[in-house]
Amino acid sequence: MALIPVSFDANVQKRVRARGISLPFQGCFDLLDDFAVEAPCVVQATIAPTNHFRIGAFSASYGGMLKNVDIGRYCSFARGVQIGWDEHPADWVTSSMLGYVNDHHGWETALGSSRPIARHFNSQRGTTKIGHDVWIGLNSFIRNGVTIGNGAVIGAHAVVVKDVPPFSILAGHPTRLIRPRFDGQIAERLAAVEWWTYNLYEVPQHLLGLPTDFVSYMEDEIAAGRLTPYQPGWLGPVELGMAVASATI
Repeated sequence: MALIPVSFDANVQKRVRARGISLPFQGCFDLLDDFAVEAPCVVQATIAPTNHFRIGAFSASYGGMLKNVDIGRYCSFARGVQIGWDEHPADWVTSSMLGYVNDHHGWETALGSSRPIARHFNSQRGTTKIGHDVWIGLNSFIRNGVTIGNGAVIGAHAVVVKDVPPFSILAGHPTRLIRPRFDGQIAERLAAVEWWTYNLYEVPQHLLGLPTDFVSYMEDEIAAGRLTPYQPGWLGPVELGMAVASATI
């Protein structure tokens, strides 16, 4: 892994927006080198810059904080969605980060103290994986390392601590299944055609509200070779014109 110094000034912002991408960055900072986006997409949430981040085309996040996460295509995140926050040790004497982070907030330096960290604590359970066409409601909390399946819907103020099945609607604290989003056959057919592989602007728009007609149309068009997968390519700091140099960590 490497940190890439980047500059996100007004000129860079203009170039990025011209590609259909909106990012929340300002000024100069370090960004992890595996940062990647697909155009078009919108991110108005805070992105933890020195952590893994990846978001697919046609996805939009309107607030909150995103950390160590893979986000698929056609996702919609409401304001206040929190994904990937660090955890703390609950079975140690203290849950404070000073137990496993050197010079936490500069406190050791301020107190004139110096001591080695005795134990390592992995505050991340793993990368949070969000499938395609996932809708997450207002102020929801997603535990780090959770996987949310394609087509899932998470209600407002939900607390998600376990993996979420595809095409399911969940809500609550902690979440509980409200109902499947579609009947079993339609869900299976939608999963099989992998419609998120394509550009929905090339599909008759009236079909988007008619799941049965939509999936039949997609099956026919894909079988006939009349639809081409949307492949804009992944864009990192270099491709977006943000990179200044690179530094190995």
